[in-house]
Amino acid sequence: MHVVAAFDLSAQLELVIADLEERGLKKEHIYAIPLDKTNKKAFFDTMHHSDGKALFDGVALWGGFFCCLGTIYGFVLPWGPVLWGMIGFVGGSLFGAGIKAATTKIRLQSLKSRSRTEVFLLVNCEDEMVSVVEKALWNHHAFGVAVVPRNSQGA
Repeated sequence: MHVVAAFDLSAQLELVIADLEERGLKKEHIYAIPLDKTNKKAFFDTMHHSDGKALFDGVALWGGFFCCLGTIYGFVLPWGPVLWGMIGFVGGSLFGAGIKAATTKIRLQSLKSRSRTEVFLLVNCEDEMVSVVEKALWNHHAFGVAVVPRNSQGA
């Protein structure tokens, strides 16, 4: 049987591997597979992917808000509503970009220490050892555990 579990790259992963080896599993039957994380940055969220870190949404929001204010107050100011609306849009867009840059910098500093690699642990074992392996994985704080029969066909 194959037992698959997900872990953070941490001391718990090392402890569960040592625990499984103490229970009689050989090193050749335990595979730790780290996953790569993407560094791709998007300027705006799409319909299929939204990470909440896009730059365009705050810029558009503040630009539109200041554009409306510029247009409204432009009726009483000397250059007129159209020019003040454009000035408001540019000013609001710069204001929104500044806020987004400042909050992103603060958020990235706090997330740097918490950013970890996720690791999948694949354990090949006999049928009678499955419950022991599952219990050991859960005891060491696995994110999730799945048991896959050896002869199963993937879809």
